[in-house]
Amino acid sequence: MRRVLRSDGRLAINVWAARNPYLRALARALRGHVSDQSAQRCLSPLGLCDGVAFQSLVHTAGFRQVTLHIATIFRHMGDLGETLFGEIQDLPFACDIDQAGEKARMGMAESMSAELQPYRTTSGYLIPADVYFLTARAPPALRMGTAPMLGGISPRES
Repeated sequence: MRRVLRSDGRLAINVWAARNPYLRALARALRGHVSDQSAQRCLSPLGLCDGVAFQSLVHTAGFRQVTLHIATIFRHMGDLGETLFGEIQDLPFACDIDQAGEKARMGMAESMSAELQPYRTTSGYLIPADVYFLTARAPPALRMGTAPMLGGISPRES
């Protein structure tokens, strides 16, 4: 990321935090009705859900003035039996659901409806999810190889 930022440029990233009842209910439904592999893929957006580790990763990569904020957003959904599969049709595990068949689809909708019942409203569901918002400043220009890169990838000399 440092390579695309100017010296002292500003980095702003947001990632899902650990509290995400929708994704976790979806993963459990996938595990119960489709496959463990699909459930694991479903949870991949939570890969940086540890705020301290996320902040440390960016700081270790040489960024400075690293700040992390958390916010709660709310996802409004209609009846899951009607809206769920439209919501997830473009996700990596959608083919797995199609291959599992109609019985698996109905089972997923039923188990998710039960699990997300605490978030039920008169018009569907209002489901909270926490999001980390991180900002940082790129370091001043450095010679190649003088600082670690985010994710362990160092740029090639141009």
